[in-house]
Amino acid sequence: MSVWKFTSVWASFTVFMACAMINLSVFAAIPLERGKGLSVRITSNIDSKNLQDNTVSAMVANDIKASDGTILIKTGTPVRLQVNGTRAKGVGKAGHIEVTCSSTTATDGQEILLDGGISAHGKERRGLALGLGLSFGLTFIMPGIGLALLAIKGKNATIPANTIITNAYVASDYMIEK
Repeated sequence: MSVWKFTSVWASFTVFMACAMINLSVFAAIPLERGKGLSVRITSNIDSKNLQDNTVSAMVANDIKASDGTILIKTGTPVRLQVNGTRAKGVGKAGHIEVTCSSTTATDGQEILLDGGISAHGKERRGLALGLGLSFGLTFIMPGIGLALLAIKGKNATIPANTIITNAYVASDYMIEK
C-alpha cells in the first residue's frame, strides 16, 4: 500500500470520526415559532387595592405541542407575570390592573419570552361623587358635607384566581431540544 493511499484513508477516517463526534442535537431540536399561542391560568387573586402586597402566580394551562405531538412546554409550568395598576381614588375614579405575561420555561430548560396579557377596570363612581358633592356643596346649608362627598372613591379592579389569559403567545423563535 502506498503512502499516498494510506494517508488518504487515514484522513477520510479522521474526518468521519470527527463528524460522528460532533453534537448533532441541532438536527434533533424542534422549532417553537414566534406567535404560537398558549393559555395562562392566573392562580391567585389580583386586586388593585393591594398590588404591592400581592404575590401573583400563574401557570401554563395546556401543554404546548409541536406538530409531531412532542410537548415543548408542559401544563403547570410557572409563568412569570408583570402586574401594574392603580388603586381607586377620590372623585369616583376607578382602579385598574394590567397583567402582562413575561416568560415561562420549555421542557429543555430554556427561558421562553412571552407577550400578551389581560386588564381589568373597576367601576367608575364619578357621577355619584360629583353629583352629590356639588349639589350639597353649592347649597348654603351643608357645604362641608358636599366636599366630603367629593371624596367618594370608585371601585377597585379585581382579577379572580383561575382566570385564563387566552391571548398570550411566544415572543420569539426557539429551538427546543428533545
